[in-house]
Amino acid sequence: MCGRRFTIASSSRQQVEDHLQTAQRLGHVRQVTYCLALLAMLDGHSVAQGAGGLRLQEKTVVNWVCACYCSGRDGVPHNTSTGRPPKLTPRQTEARAPRMEEGPVQAGCSGGLVACAHAPAAH
Repeated sequence: MCGRRFTIASSSRQQVEDHLQTAQRLGHVRQVTYCLALLAMLDGHSVAQGAGGLRLQEKTVVNWVCACYCSGRDGVPHNTSTGRPPKLTPRQTEARAPRMEEGPVQAGCSGGLVACAHAPAAH
C-alpha cells in the first residue's frame, strides 16, 4: 500500500489510548480494533503488519488511518450493525418471544426438525 509514516501529537496518542481503555471496558470490539490499528501504525508497523496482526483487510486499516487523520475523533467507527435490518419491529419480536420459548409442538408443528427433500433418509 503506502510507504508513508503516520504520526500524531503525543496528546492525541494519549486520547487514542484512553479511547482504547474505554472501548475495552464497554466491550466495543470494533472500536478496540480501530484503536489497536492506529497504535500499530503509530508504532511504525506497516499497514500489512497491522492488518495481519488484527485480522483486518489492509484497505480497512488505511481507511481508518485516513478517517483519524482527516476527522479526528469523528472518524472512530461506531458499533452499529452493518447487517440487514430486522424485518420485525421490537414490539413484534417481544410478542413472539413467549411462543418461541414454548417450542414447536405447542406452536402446532409436528416436531422440532423439518424434513428436507435433499437430506438422506434415516435408516
